[in-house]
Amino acid sequence: KLEPDFKRPGRYGLHIPVFDRTVKDRDEFLKFVLNKLGQNLDNLSLDQKNRLNELTVDYSGADFNELFSELSAIRKVSPSEFSVASVIQFIEDWQPSTISTKRRLQSLHAALHCSYKSLLPPEFRALDQEKIEAEIRSLNYLK
Repeated sequence: KLEPDFKRPGRYGLHIPVFDRTVKDRDEFLKFVLNKLGQNLDNLSLDQKNRLNELTVDYSGADFNELFSELSAIRKVSPSEFSVASVIQFIEDWQPSTISTKRRLQSLHAALHCSYKSLLPPEFRALDQEKIEAEIRSLNYLK
């Protein structure tokens, strides 16, 4: 939402994009959350790991933070009933934020205004500016 004058050439030379977490980042954060809650991601079955990854695939950092707060409160109230199964059950019921379209728009704008393609994740590096602008217009239409 910067004014166009701020983004024009010569005003600020380097535009570095910031993108959502990667799958590796999500896995590390999930491991951190579970460790803080007294669970170890390495001790989970493959089915449990897959289910947690499936349930949290679109989570933002803020979603994970909120999830951690909620689970921490549950653990304090019922520590003896707190398990990986109860965490999965909670996540299946819990509804994270619904800002995925807005996050996609922000990522597209970051890619569009980035100074160097080498700073972009592969998914955006393959897109030319016209395709990025077309998707931005499309998503703005949906808002």
